[in-house]
Amino acid sequence: MKDFLKWVIYGSVFAVPFVLLIVSSSMFFPFITGKNFAFRILVEVGFAAWVLLAIYDRDFRPKWSWITAAVASLTIVMFAADLFGEYPLKSFWSNYERMEGWITLAHFFMYFLMLGSVLKTEQLWNRFLNTALVAAVIMSLYAFGQMAGAVDVSQGGAWRVDGRLGNSSYLGVYMLFHMFIAGWLFVRTKSTNLRYVYGALFFAFGFVLLRTGTRGATLGFMGGSVLAFAYLTLMLPKGASIKKWAAGGLAAIVLAAGSLWVMRDQSFVKENVVLSRLTNITLSEGSIRFAVWKVALQGVKERPWLGWGQENFSYVFNKYYEPTLYAAEPWYDRTHNIFMDWLIAGGILGLFAYLGILATALWYVHVKPMWGRFVRGVREDRHFSVAEQSLILGLLAAYTFHNLFVFDNLASWIFYGVILALIHSRVAEPIAAFQKFSIRQDTWERILVPFGLLASVVVAYMINTPGILAAQDIIDGYRAQTTAKSLETFGKALDRGSFAEQEIVEQMAQVGVQRIATSGMSAAEKDELVRKTSAALRDLAMHKPGDARLHMITGVFYRAAGEFDLALEELDKAKQLSPRKQALYVEEGLVFLNKGEKEAALESYRTAYELDTRSDLNRVRLAAVLAFLEDDAGSAEILDMSDLEADRTLRDVFTTDEMSLQLYHEAKRFDIVEYIFEKRREATPTDTVVRTNLAALYYEMGDKEKAIAVLREAIKDIPSFKSEGERLIKGLEAEK
Repeated sequence: MKDFLKWVIYGSVFAVPFVLLIVSSSMFFPFITGKNFAFRILVEVGFAAWVLLAIYDRDFRPKWSWITAAVASLTIVMFAADLFGEYPLKSFWSNYERMEGWITLAHFFMYFLMLGSVLKTEQLWNRFLNTALVAAVIMSLYAFGQMAGAVDVSQGGAWRVDGRLGNSSYLGVYMLFHMFIAGWLFVRTKSTNLRYVYGALFFAFGFVLLRTGTRGATLGFMGGSVLAFAYLTLMLPKGASIKKWAAGGLAAIVLAAGSLWVMRDQSFVKENVVLSRLTNITLSEGSIRFAVWKVALQGVKERPWLGWGQENFSYVFNKYYEPTLYAAEPWYDRTHNIFMDWLIAGGILGLFAYLGILATALWYVHVKPMWGRFVRGVREDRHFSVAEQSLILGLLAAYTFHNLFVFDNLASWIFYGVILALIHSRVAEPIAAFQKFSIRQDTWERILVPFGLLASVVVAYMINTPGILAAQDIIDGYRAQTTAKSLETFGKALDRGSFAEQEIVEQMAQVGVQRIATSGMSAAEKDELVRKTSAALRDLAMHKPGDARLHMITGVFYRAAGEFDLALEELDKAKQLSPRKQALYVEEGLVFLNKGEKEAALESYRTAYELDTRSDLNRVRLAAVLAFLEDDAGSAEILDMSDLEADRTLRDVFTTDEMSLQLYHEAKRFDIVEYIFEKRREATPTDTVVRTNLAALYYEMGDKEKAIAVLREAIKDIPSFKSEGERLIKGLEAEK
């Protein structure tokens, strides 16, 4: 029985690095859901087996370190913060988009405990770390495939690879951790051949990191490397051969970084997308971050000690919304700063608990050894070599710097836990009370183990299965061929009783908007769609009355359904919760336009504009509304066409905004619509939709010959468009 439990434990522990390779196309958020559910199930089953084994076998019982206390403290503090936060259900379970919250934190703690207790020897640690490298090699090969154009990039374009993680920033920090692992094994191994292998992997992972274009991780690595080499240079004894290499590495990194910065305006840097991204951090990007952090601090002032609970920053963001953020992203759910995130989620206590984890790691690896060396005269630390100390220092510094501008994800959580467990396994001491406990073997084998394993499997199934099935239902609801089937599938998802009620309802509403917009829906089908979706939205609002975004989504749905008064009621509720969010006034303006209340619409758009007159988007839309209302003079006063040639950013906003295009088209301002389509053709010369829209415009203007000329030019420029273009030309020529 012991051997069986060991196999279960080791199987789950060693399988975890591979879950990050999972992409579940059949689930909602395919790069997130499959990975997280697999991680949770592996940890739950493995943890149950470990507890059962530890009850009988003292060798597997947990040991004490201040790192364990710090991780436990964060878990406990955040339980209280989430329980008394704004929306506990989401704080505990999160959503499909993130899948973090307290449940993930608890699994992180369990995984840490398992690793620290099960990997008891250097040999086991080496096997585990080598296993992690195998998974990282597969991830890197996928990234190289993206660089070669053989594999699509999910986010960021071909120049910013994202591997199997679906986000370049996630891949960046993933590679950062595996560069450390390769470096750690390089230092630990005595085999020259293996050193060549680990060295090659280190540079391969570094190249992938660079190609992610993730500035936080890349700059963090450079800064961490400087610290690591400086530490080696200072702490190694005189005459040590590696001391010269450390000093040389320090000089090389400083020289390379300095040279790159000095040459940031040179063509070879500016024309390389990755290098230009690293060397050109604009003030506008910084201002966005600062604006978000300013909003966050308002929330901290309101709830300073235990915060708002995890996954609840959106409430703070909406309540204290800064209008200058409209063009960036209107619905932030993260501050893009890990320390600010913990301050919002858990207040001062939560932030201190999180920092406590970093502090205890540094204490064991650096502070305590230095105290022993310089105060007590102990020359060598018995737990870590100087090389190991430098590697850990560099990694923690790089990881911390990275998190100043982004936030954690499953990949960083897993490998931060690995590093903490590695340190813990070196310094932990047995807990006397745990060591004294004993149990009879027959009781353990006949009662505890069978029932414990059965219970763990049942619990894992009951906890995870509803969420897995609901994630599949959402995709099926999207893909459903009929409205009835779509409603049935979303209803099934809601009936599963998962944690994803909000996402299910929101997607149900968005699909409903799309179906209403399409032709061919009968009155009975529309009535059924509106009735069921409205009921779902109302039920969700009862649980989340303070969610401005939910009220806006509901308002959008009612507008699409033609229920304009109900739409205005929902938008009014949203404005009460987020009075400075321009998106709400823009949507309100659309409702008034649909109702035919032109003056009210103008007032809504003017309010959106006046909340931030520097916003190009609000300026463009107000001008379009004035043109639609036949106030050409007022439109020109807000936005003269000559302004577009002088300001490229403004021109890009003007030519890409679909709402403004629609308003100009309905106002019969064909000259402006033509201008927009011509600029779109210049920007995307291979976009057949732009060409056909331009041809359709000329046809609407009564210039059939010009429409045909546009299509013929499209055939010449885009060979794949030949059959479709010739069909359209034939149709135009056939008309009298």
